[in-house]
Amino acid sequence: MECKEVESLLSKYIDGKCTREQSREIREHILSCPDCKEELTIQFLVQEGVSRLDRDEDFQLDEEISRLLEPPGKKRVRMPFSWNAWTIVLDAMTLLIIITVVLILLFR
Repeated sequence: MECKEVESLLSKYIDGKCTREQSREIREHILSCPDCKEELTIQFLVQEGVSRLDRDEDFQLDEEISRLLEPPGKKRVRMPFSWNAWTIVLDAMTLLIIITVVLILLFR
């Protein structure tokens, strides 16, 4: 599939209205063509991103574009927290353990 054909189908692709074959060809092309990936990002922002922001929904552009480029049927494991949140939780737990050990040693 060539760039012009991909660009003409991006709106349908974002809406999930392309055939499986079209979707597969578009994904393959976009993964190898930075210009078309940029166009996908722009069209996605215009079509989907703005409406989500208007509804005050959380929006992670990189994750959304990655999701669009995944083959159908692939199950995506979604973490309940971002890695940053997990880091904070682990740091807090580590600090709690250190404080507990210090208190135990002080009040023996």
